[in-house]
Amino acid sequence: MFDLPSSLIDMDVARDRGRPPKSEKALLILKEYDPTIFKDRFGEFAIRLAYDDHYRTYMLPSEAFENWLVAVYAQRTGEVIGDSARKTVLDTLQGLGELNAIRSDFHTRVGRHDDKIYIDVCDDSWQAIEIDQEGWRVIRKTPVIFRRSKGMKPLPIPQSTDRTVKDIVSPLINVEEDGHLCLILTWLLFALDGRGPYPILLLKGEQGSGKSKLAEVLRSLIDPHQVPHVSPPENQEALDVATRHNWMIALDNVSWMPNWLSDGLCRIATGAGSAYRKLYTDEAIRYFKARRPIVMNSID
Repeated sequence: MFDLPSSLIDMDVARDRGRPPKSEKALLILKEYDPTIFKDRFGEFAIRLAYDDHYRTYMLPSEAFENWLVAVYAQRTGEVIGDSARKTVLDTLQGLGELNAIRSDFHTRVGRHDDKIYIDVCDDSWQAIEIDQEGWRVIRKTPVIFRRSKGMKPLPIPQSTDRTVKDIVSPLINVEEDGHLCLILTWLLFALDGRGPYPILLLKGEQGSGKSKLAEVLRSLIDPHQVPHVSPPENQEALDVATRHNWMIALDNVSWMPNWLSDGLCRIATGAGSAYRKLYTDEAIRYFKARRPIVMNSID
């Protein structure tokens, strides 16, 4: 939670000064959602909003949060908030976050907390799957702060079954040898671990053997996306951007492997970091660190 100046807490006080600014009205509306601001180790912010039966979490600032703010403000007041008021709200929240934010890591799709694994379903109901030694369950309020990005598709809600993982997955993929199937299933389970480091899965075969489709199916089981696989990135920064916005890195038709890409994929699989100069600045540095499961395919 965060504290607002007293003039913002009491709308009557604001009215005594005349018509309250839209930014003040927006902050008062926001306060009704019991907002909590989080800050990660790299200085980025997220805001969690409490609904009756679930949490919603947005990066701060982000297009998704601004869209939410515009929509809720219009719904509650019948007015358009405007660019200036919206910017004031965002600046106020980030300023308050510098003083009062709760330290927390941010996770994409899969995260861990207190020896439990949490998987973001990424649906409109903001559901998550909690996994521990006792089993799994669907919850709506998770202690893990999830980051959502454009293109992420929802996972289906799991169903209890007596079938084994092999029985479920093997009909979906064109892998006949038991040894290869065992490796793929092991890789899938690793991809749900939430800790890493992760083995890199390389799919090789002749042209037309279904390598890209296999990679797409494997990703859809854990981290479905509107763009299930992409071409190899052009540089380390592009690779880190893809890593930031995806849980699983899926590279299609990798015909060559420069040294920087080989090193970069190893750093992502093991959790090493990168550092960049921030855009339009000479001194500020942006740091990035993540662990991700990786699958790529290549012609044999």
